[in-house]
Formats: sequence, structure tokens, C-alpha cells
Amino acid sequence: MTTSEQAPPVPAGSRAGRNLPLAVATGLGLAVMLIGSLMWRKDAFLVVAIGWIGAGVWELVRAVRGHGIRVPLVPALLGALCMLPAAFYGGPQSLVVTLALCGSAMLMWRIG
Repeated sequence: MTTSEQAPPVPAGSRAGRNLPLAVATGLGLAVMLIGSLMWRKDAFLVVAIGWIGAGVWELVRAVRGHGIRVPLVPALLGALCMLPAAFYGGPQSLVVTLALCGSAMLMWRIG
């Protein structure tokens, strides 16, 4: 390799490119939130889980969009956010119905 083709120097610090103390603090904060909601009320855990599911679906839709796959965000988000309460309050049958409605909504969204 010539001097013009050398790789740029790696900055001192984390090799993974993330702030380790911040990542550990975030994980501990989320664990406290999870355990606290479970100890306080089951419904509080449902709210916490719905928030995390919403963030996960949003991030997943953005990630696959970068590879050219167009997932409709609105029905995916609404379906994912409705499935947890349906399963929590109505059981497996309600979850199956909600999944079918979510799939139908995504198909209609793509057709329209």
C-alpha cells in the first residue's frame, strides 16, 4: 500500500463506535422500568411493552426501507400495537383475529 491508500487512523475509544457507559446506563434504566412496571401493575407493563414494540416496529420499517422493501408504516404500527392488548385481554383467539385484521389492513393499504 502506498501512503495515499492507507486506511484512516482509528480514533481512540470504543472499537464498536458506541459509548459503553451510556449503553450500560440505558440498559439499566430500561431494566428498572421493566421491573418497576411489573411490580406496580400488570397494565403498566403493558404500556411499557407497547412503547417498546412501537419503537421496534418503527426501527424495523426504516431498516428494511434502506434495502428497497416498502413496508407500510401506519398499518404495521397499528397492527403491532393492537396485538399485545388483544392477546393480554382476549387471549389467543383475539390475537389471531387481530393478526388477520392487521394483514388485511396492510394488503388494503398497499392496494390503495
